[in-house]
Amino acid sequence: MKTFEDDEKTKFVHIYCNTLNNLIIIPCGESSKSKLKRVHIEIDAVSKVNYPYDENELEETLFRSMELCHSKEPDVESKQSIIERELGISGYNKATKKLVRKKLKRILFQWNNIEGYSIRPLCRGYLEKHIILLGKNIEQGQLAEAVKKTINLKQKWFLNK
Repeated sequence: MKTFEDDEKTKFVHIYCNTLNNLIIIPCGESSKSKLKRVHIEIDAVSKVNYPYDENELEETLFRSMELCHSKEPDVESKQSIIERELGISGYNKATKKLVRKKLKRILFQWNNIEGYSIRPLCRGYLEKHIILLGKNIEQGQLAEAVKKTINLKQKWFLNK
């Protein structure tokens, strides 16, 4: 599996999962135009994987999205976020509230050069017990299994903003 050991930048990929378990996968980057440094913003490089997943397709899509992190400048001047556009909803707060009503789950796939890969639900509070640390070198199938396990967490653990 791909590793980014020489890369000092932390990489984030947002995974949105709907009630049918279909996935919208969006890598993040940093904007030179943003006043906030080291803030990861979704970039326009969306992938989708529909349920039922082929494990290889899911993992390849996630790693390809990870490789796209920091590959382009996020559009911080856009009036619409990437997820708003994908859901066809105007207003980020409105979109995320609709996500919650539709029980859409948000998951973070992360790489850093200290821990390696991890999967974590974007959830209320800091729920370390639900973080899955995969390490720097993972076996085929491990990432897909970690994503499925996180998707299967009860809805109450996910953010309800």
